[in-house]
Amino acid sequence: MRLSPATLALLSVGVAGLVASGIWLTGMAQDCHTRWHRSGFAYEWRDHTCFVQAGSRWLPERAVRVHVKEPG
Repeated sequence: MRLSPATLALLSVGVAGLVASGIWLTGMAQDCHTRWHRSGFAYEWRDHTCFVQAGSRWLPERAVRVHVKEPG
């Protein structure tokens, strides 16, 4: 069975979209790791969101504020 050029074009666009979204999600997970790995907080990437453990609760990163007191 031969596929028409239009079908091949649609399939290639779909595959390219899947690859691009995989790369984007990998980059977002890496950003979460880069921001929190030296913070002392537990963190994880799940459900397309970076979560940080504050106390006994897991909160979305956007809801967490960290205030740092400079030495001296």
